[in-house]
Amino acid sequence: MTVEIKKYKKKPVQVEAVQIPDLDDAENVADILDWGDGHIRYDDETYPMSGPVLGIETKSGHHYAIPGDWIIKGIDGTFYATTNETFQKLYEQDNGDSGMGCITW
Repeated sequence: MTVEIKKYKKKPVQVEAVQIPDLDDAENVADILDWGDGHIRYDDETYPMSGPVLGIETKSGHHYAIPGDWIIKGIDGTFYATTNETFQKLYEQDNGDSGMGCITW
């Protein structure tokens, strides 16, 4: 084999994240939309049977997130969503002095 395959681990990075609460609370939705700076939108028409969702513009296209999912603002300022199960496996809250961390309701 001419290609050398090595093992790598992620460097510790700090991200901002919010777990999506019940989207029936207009104040919660407004807070997330403000934080999303135009990259996140409220959508109550795409999936009418399952209730409102948040639409997220990502580098790989448009994605949807539901209550309980997490929206993450990455180190390059892009937004993406993940399930709570995946988020809990990959992230832990940073209680440092930087003022950044996870926002939950």
